[in-house]
Amino acid sequence: RDEPNGDLSSSSYMSTRDLVSELNSKDAQYPKSGAPDSVPVDDEMSALEPGVQRQYSLDDFELIRVIGRGSYAKVLMVELKKTQRIYAMKVIKKALVTDDEDIDWVQSEKHVFETAS
Repeated sequence: RDEPNGDLSSSSYMSTRDLVSELNSKDAQYPKSGAPDSVPVDDEMSALEPGVQRQYSLDDFELIRVIGRGSYAKVLMVELKKTQRIYAMKVIKKALVTDDEDIDWVQSEKHVFETAS
């Protein structure tokens, strides 16, 4: 499905769940993490109510293409099906985050993303 430049071919759309499944199958030699299928995020519709969050799952998004790759993660361009808005989603290969320094990096990055959004 991937083209030489790392993008998905324009005729092939896959769900984000399929992509995550594909990433997990490539890392099958590592034990699976207990990562949740959904994470809390601020919802635009409830932006006026402080502290209100909505749970989004991978099924709420459609993968458009891979927009970046790193040693620990991929960044995906995704569309929220409900609103048809485009977002970037970072998928971290948790099996590769093994030592304390890596864990600190992931937690710091998570904090930056939470603060920025």
